[in-house]
Amino acid sequence: RAFRRHGIAHRMRLVEGDQLGAPVELALFPARPGTQAELRVIFITPRESRTYRSTWQAYGPDGLAFGDPFYIDIFVQSP
Repeated sequence: RAFRRHGIAHRMRLVEGDQLGAPVELALFPARPGTQAELRVIFITPRESRTYRSTWQAYGPDGLAFGDPFYIDIFVQSP
């Protein structure tokens, strides 16, 4: 579901890599240029030992990507 404010929807989507239990699309609340924003995504760590990467991209209400993609790397090691 996309966040809507005054008819405008912004979202972030998984564009490459491991989903890690997260939804493939999440609401992205608008922020003013030059300000900080907090993104919260809950990932589930897999059991298999290896490196996982989940890459995301922000999209505007027109469906076009904006900004640079961002990612998280998770390193899973056996106990």
